[in-house]
Amino acid sequence: MQRREKGTGTVYRRDNGTWVGRMNLGRGEDGKIKYKCVSGKSEAEVKRKIRELCRRDPTQNTSQILLENYLLSWLVNVKKISLKPSSYDRLEATALKQVIPRIGSFKISEITPEDVGAMLTEIKDEGLSYSTVKKTFDCINAVLTYRL
Repeated sequence: MQRREKGTGTVYRRDNGTWVGRMNLGRGEDGKIKYKCVSGKSEAEVKRKIRELCRRDPTQNTSQILLENYLLSWLVNVKKISLKPSSYDRLEATALKQVIPRIGSFKISEITPEDVGAMLTEIKDEGLSYSTVKKTFDCINAVLTYRL
């Protein structure tokens, strides 16, 4: 049996015979995962409805959020409670000094690997240490992975 493609949702059958599909829409500004559920009489019908959801804007309202706003919210709501104070301070400094000035004005849905690569190259070309480049990559990678 082939594995489903990532982001296509979950389809299952209820005890009463109806089929249900549930799709992860990403995280909202509050950091909680948002879901959309659809139901139908057949598995094919539910899969079709999920494909239609994917064709629309799968990220819903989060596509218009700027990286700067999402990153700052993520730092306060997610990382501040899970890191030691010194680790949080370093992550916050990296976000404020390296990430936000360079790509903070981008919409989070429009950031490409090329944008991240260009930012890291710019940091390296400024003569900053490998450790700074690595911490910057770790910061942007963590926030974008969390968003998914």
